[in-house]
This record gives sequence, structure tokens and C-alpha cells, in this order.
Amino acid sequence: MILIVDDNEPLRNLLVMFLREYHYTALAAANAEEALQIAAQYNTEIDLLLTDVRMPTMNGKELANHLRQTHPKLKVVYMSGYSQAVIAQEYLLEANSEFIQKPFTPQALAEQISKALDDQ
Repeated sequence: MILIVDDNEPLRNLLVMFLREYHYTALAAANAEEALQIAAQYNTEIDLLLTDVRMPTMNGKELANHLRQTHPKLKVVYMSGYSQAVIAQEYLLEANSEFIQKPFTPQALAEQISKALDDQ
């Protein structure tokens, strides 16, 4: 299962649609708090978090750290309209973090997710 977190509702809806077309199961949340609630509600493992980096109350890295407490094998793909260099510096993302810059194509997203899920 993939958990999508982004405050832009039309984008969230598109992402769910894109991922379902690539045969992924996806749930979406508007913010970190909602994502944590969704994760607590479902008894299934969350395989991947697709999250915006910049969010109002908790950034994507903080959310990933919280979710890894209950989903230790969680993979993460960060997304942002800002470049990876800016995001890595501002949010101190790990050097090997999976990242996709907005805007992106459905195919680019599917490739990034596949890469993240296949990376052991």
C-alpha cells in the first residue's frame, strides 16, 4: 500500500488515479496528522510513503520518522516543487533519499516508486 500526503486536493486525487492505473493500492491524506490517523486505522503494512516535503505542522521527513515507528520497512519518496538541492539543505534529507520534483509525469512517478520499492 502507498500512502500519499499532499495538501493539494486535486493533486492528491490525480496521484491516487495514476497509482491505481499502475496497479498500486493507494490511500491519500491532506496532511501529516491525517496520514498518521490513516496509518493507525489500517492493519495492513504501508510499503511506501509518497509525501510532500513542506507541510504546515510536520514536514515529510518528520512524518516518515513517525510512521517508521510502526512501519519499520517503510520506503519514502519525497516530492516538492523546489529542487532536490534546496530541499536537502533546508530539510536535511538523507543523501540517498528518493525524490521527485513537481511537476512530474505519471510514468516518472511510477519509475520512482518502483525504484524505491525495489531498493533493498
